[in-house]
Amino acid sequence: MTQITSQTDTPNAFQKLKMQRLEDGTKPFLARGASVIRCQRCQLSNEACLCTWRRSMKSDIDIVLLMHDQEILKPTNTGRLIADCFPENCHAFQWSRTEPDIELMSLINDPSRQCFILFPGEFRAERQVYRAPSSDTLNTLCDGKTPTILLLDGTWKQARKMYLSKWLHALPTLSLEPGSLARYQLRQAPKEHQLSTAEAGMMVLNAFGQTRQANLLARYFDLFNHHYQAVRDTKTPDINHLHQAMKSIE
Repeated sequence: MTQITSQTDTPNAFQKLKMQRLEDGTKPFLARGASVIRCQRCQLSNEACLCTWRRSMKSDIDIVLLMHDQEILKPTNTGRLIADCFPENCHAFQWSRTEPDIELMSLINDPSRQCFILFPGEFRAERQVYRAPSSDTLNTLCDGKTPTILLLDGTWKQARKMYLSKWLHALPTLSLEPGSLARYQLRQAPKEHQLSTAEAGMMVLNAFGQTRQANLLARYFDLFNHHYQAVRDTKTPDINHLHQAMKSIE
């Protein structure tokens, strides 16, 4: 059984990308909530810090966060939760329409990997699409290669633009059906079935039979939502049941 471990403060892929984004930035981050004093690791306010409950696990699939520039510094971003839970299996890159990251292109073209881009089947360019495949079908498609899933991390308007990048056209699209409606309440998606990045990660993990990994991410995501919403409502987080839930999967 894959072991769940407490994490150190070693920067994961998202943290490294964020540090690079801050170094390259010419303007301060002035979006809503920018004045709040936050934990530099989990991005929640100090009184709602999640770091005590951060846990990690290995996965049989790799997830690539392809992040819009405007998403990297947002405290409401949920893609970073995937990097927290699976630091050895999560990669993070900033999206560029015309000049993709050299390391990202090397990863995409790695012959030992079978890469997919996750996107709803309702909107797609002319490319190969696998709609709601079974885990057996996915394993057959991967044929012993490491499943590697690209998640487009941005608003839905930004994600549609990112999806149309010419350098992504060769990747097959994985279109999965969410088992339940989105639970993310901090930012509303245009349609009920459209998920946050963390929820998309859960869906991918389940599709590839990584149910324990999906459960860890789900618990951590619930904890994040509850902490964030409590502070937004000027309340002290009181979620012993979620803390116990995190302990129950260790």
